[in-house]
Amino acid sequence: MNFSHNAFTGPIPSFLGDLRALESIDLSSNGLRGEIPWQLANLNFLSVLNVSNNKLAGPIPTGTQIQSFSESSFENNVGLCGPPLKTMCGLSPGKKDNDPLDTGSGSIINWKHISVEVGFIFGFGIVIVPLIYCKRWRTWYFERIDHCLSRLVPCLSLETRNQGRRANPNQRRRGSRNNRN
Repeated sequence: MNFSHNAFTGPIPSFLGDLRALESIDLSSNGLRGEIPWQLANLNFLSVLNVSNNKLAGPIPTGTQIQSFSESSFENNVGLCGPPLKTMCGLSPGKKDNDPLDTGSGSIINWKHISVEVGFIFGFGIVIVPLIYCKRWRTWYFERIDHCLSRLVPCLSLETRNQGRRANPNQRRRGSRNNRN
């Protein structure tokens, strides 16, 4: 079975381990990600396995068949570890935690999403901060909002006008009392 150079993506299907009579699997030079399925270790007749030049990560399954293949069958998969490779599983000394080539760990930062979030926060701050700290802007803003709402929902303007008329006489009384004292 030769599926090399096909631009396949995603994980290696685990059902390949159910094909017991399979003798050869070549999945090289694709965009395969994830781990090598442990089911492939059960293929007793497998004489050729090539998963090189992919983006695989994790330990190579332990089994007599898979570990008998040469190191070249697994090369150019930065995240793979364990025999027959010289890279031991776990954090190797030459590899860093935030290695951008480590596609299996999910540690890649998508800067498009980050820039959208930062832009939203920055824009939100430009609008909200002046409303909080500048009374003149806040008054102007809420007058405009009231004006827009009164046009959209005409009965709102009547309610706010009535409430304003009730509040004005009380404020005048308080003001006149303060003037007397």
